[in-house]
Formats: sequence, C-alpha cells, structure tokens
Amino acid sequence: MHPFVAAVDGSLHSKEILRWADREASLAHAPLIALSAYEGDRHSGTPADDAAQRLDACVESALPSERAAHTRRVVLPDRPFDAMIKASVESDLLVMGVHRHRIPWTPHDLAARVVALATCPVAMVPERSDGSVQRIAVGVDGSPASLAALRWAARRARRSSAALIAVMAWHWVPEYSVFPYGASEDDAERDAAELLDRAVGRLPALRCTRMIDQGHPTDVLLDVADEVDLLVVGSTGTGSFRNQLLGSVSQRVAQRASCPVVVVHEADGDGWHD
Repeated sequence: MHPFVAAVDGSLHSKEILRWADREASLAHAPLIALSAYEGDRHSGTPADDAAQRLDACVESALPSERAAHTRRVVLPDRPFDAMIKASVESDLLVMGVHRHRIPWTPHDLAARVVALATCPVAMVPERSDGSVQRIAVGVDGSPASLAALRWAARRARRSSAALIAVMAWHWVPEYSVFPYGASEDDAERDAAELLDRAVGRLPALRCTRMIDQGHPTDVLLDVADEVDLLVVGSTGTGSFRNQLLGSVSQRVAQRASCPVVVVHEADGDGWHD
C-alpha cells in the first residue's frame, strides 16, 4: 500500500484537505503524508525551517493528536506543481484543494496541470468539504478511463459501505455522441443503458444504482455532484495538454463540482486489492 498524500500550504483550507485525506487514508489502511513545498534558496535553512513549522502547526491543529503523530510531514524545496507531481509517482492518492469557479482553467492553473499530469488518482477538495462520504457517484461512458474510475469508485464504496451510483449521460448531438450517427433518440438512450449495464456487470458483487440522464456529460455530472459526497471521473491522459484542458469532461467537472472529485487516469484503478 502506497501512501496517500495531502498537499497543503498552511491555509484554513489546508485543514479541510488534511482531514479529508486522513479519513480516506484511514479507511484504506494507508499511511498519510502531509506535503508542503517552498520556493527559495535551497541552501538557506530559514525557508525550510519556516515551511516545516507552518506544516507542523497545520497538521497539529487539523488532526487529532494520535492521527497527527502518525502523519509524516514532508517539505520540499520545489514549486508546488513539481512537488505534487513527484509525490504522485509513489502514491495511491494525491489530495489537493480547489476553488470552485466557472471561468475555464488555463494551462497556467496549478490544479489543471496536476490533474492532467499526475501519475496517480487526484482528489480535488473544495472548501467546506469536511463531511463523511456516504454517497459516491461515478461517471461512465464505456471508455477504459471511465471503467478504471468505476473500479476505483467501487473499491472506495466497499470500504465504508457507501452507496454507489453509476451515471451515464447521453445527448443527441451527433458530433459529440459516442453512439452511431443516424440513430434515433430512443436508440441512443437504449444503447446508453446497455453500455452502462455491461460496465457495471464487470464489477464483483456490489450494490450499484444505475442512473441514465439526457444531457451533456459535464452538466449531468455537475447536477449529480450536488446530491452526493464524492464524484469519481476518468481521464484518458492522452493527447496534448491543451486538448486535455479544453476538451476534458473531467477537467470541467473537477473545477466546478460542489463536492470532492477524484480524477482517475486510464492506467489507475486496476485490480481489486485494498
């Protein structure tokens, strides 16, 4: 079991991120690392000492004393992006904060770059997300990335007996539709239902509610996010970064959802060992 990593900067939001990550790590029986980064003179002790003190204060104030004592603290002399990407290489989950807004991310946004380039699943935790996870929704479209997200979500649901909802969106816009050009709306809805049934049927025995809704996947998933505690989406991780940024449902959902969002890449989520 690799560690879960919570990326924090000492802000009030950092405490919510730490508590959320600690709860997830406890359920998975995984170690927790609190990660902070600073930029400056690598040979000067002062920036590192200040960053370490801020991280210690954040961990001690956010977590119960026993949990804080078992939380490893890591301070890296790097840009936050570089520190998180390095940490993702040997982590099972990277947890970071996100500020909800409807302005599209640009290639310069830290969250967008981390979601696109991290090598492990990334949890995006908005402010006021300190509650337990009882209802989990996962977006499914039949792609390998969405199937990886479905497996990840199923494992997470099993850990705490959370309700799992598999969501399939369909919409009648031929250039965007994954269904055959020329099919009727009834055919598209039926094909979506069959695709969802096949995807869920691959899971081990697990209670999973199926939800099929007409609309663009981003809009459907954002509506669902208002009713659940965690949303899981897949990301292919292929193509140029600009294409991922501008064309990815996972990117748009992660920046706008009202609940925490876990982005699972195509290579993640394999296997069933907790």
